[in-house]
Amino acid sequence: MNYLTKEVEWVIEELNNDGVILYPTDTVYGLGCKIDNIGGIKRIHNIKGRDPSKPLSIAFYDIEQLEQYADISKPEKRIISEKLIEGPYTFIVNKREGKINELISKDGAVGVRIPDHYMVKMICKEAGPIITTSANLSGAEAAVRLDDVVEEIIKKVDIILIGECKYERPSTILDIRSLKILRE
Repeated sequence: MNYLTKEVEWVIEELNNDGVILYPTDTVYGLGCKIDNIGGIKRIHNIKGRDPSKPLSIAFYDIEQLEQYADISKPEKRIISEKLIEGPYTFIVNKREGKINELISKDGAVGVRIPDHYMVKMICKEAGPIITTSANLSGAEAAVRLDDVVEEIIKKVDIILIGECKYERPSTILDIRSLKILRE
């Protein structure tokens, strides 16, 4: 891990110890934990005041890592690869059986991202896929800077990674199965 900053190493260590993190993505500030951290997933729902039946998205290092957790066809993989070049997308795909907990997504689908953010990529490469959901109270506007994150969220996370959000807006959500845009 000699190519990682000390801060990213600390975040990876916290994730490996079942921590919940606050971190910048390419779009907005996010809350995250490892996808197998059931307690962390429940904490994230609680921190946001989010209905636990609402699905969460997952950030991956690259498309090969994503394929370990999602069933995507060759055409879907091509579309994902092309769209990633264009900008920030969350893709709704079919999850791979037995790989993603029901607390993340109850039905057969899951939102997936490959953020265009070096720190997030390195975290996912070293720690594995992580939850990625906006760091705001449920229904409130997404935080594009650390200063935008409300104190009641900041006080409930284990570690904070500081950085910039390149796009400063939430991702476009594309259901790759039906090719419908769910959020512009």
